[in-house]
Parts: sequence; C-alpha cells; structure tokens
Amino acid sequence: QFGNAILLPRREYSEYEMKMFRVDPNVILSPEDQTLQDFSRNSVFAVASLYVLALTRDFEHWFEFGLLVLFIAFADQIAFSGGAFALAVDTLANVLNKQYQKRVSIHEAGH
Repeated sequence: QFGNAILLPRREYSEYEMKMFRVDPNVILSPEDQTLQDFSRNSVFAVASLYVLALTRDFEHWFEFGLLVLFIAFADQIAFSGGAFALAVDTLANVLNKQYQKRVSIHEAGH
C-alpha cells in the first residue's frame, strides 16, 4: 500500500497539471475524519450514564468522586488545554478501534 505513491515536488499545482500527472486531489488531501469526535462524544455519554447510575447506589461516595473528576478535567483544560483528555481519547480509540489504529499507522508511516 505504501509503494504506490507518486513523488511530486512540493509546490502548488494547477488543475491542468493535476490532470496531466493523473493525481486525484482527494487522495492527497486529508480526509474528514470524525472517528475521534464520535468516540469522544460516545465515551463521555457512557461515562456520564454510568456516573448517574452510580449516584443512585451510593450518592455521597460517588458525588465526591465526581467532584474530583471535574476538578481534574478543569485543571487539564486550564493547564494543558485539554491535552490529557485528548491523549486518553486517542489512546482508547487506538486500542478499541482497529480501523482508526490502521489509519494512524498509515499516516505516521508517511512521515
């Protein structure tokens, strides 16, 4: 899969040149990938649902735990601009989603 690349000098190409070199711009450009956004939204929803369920069992213990998690999340947003959350989501998506793992591997191989 990595041996089919066309090596072109880095510069802006006209539409005519793209047709002449038989280059499909959709292959070169980064595709719109919603994998991390979907995974992030679904995981936050799942954790929030489990937390609400846990609150019905042992309110005091889980309420304190929730406050701690909120504090850590706010600290992450302020100190690291959400970097710890992004790292956690990327790691989980890499472990649980084989298609995302393959896409990241192909992307990194291009470097």
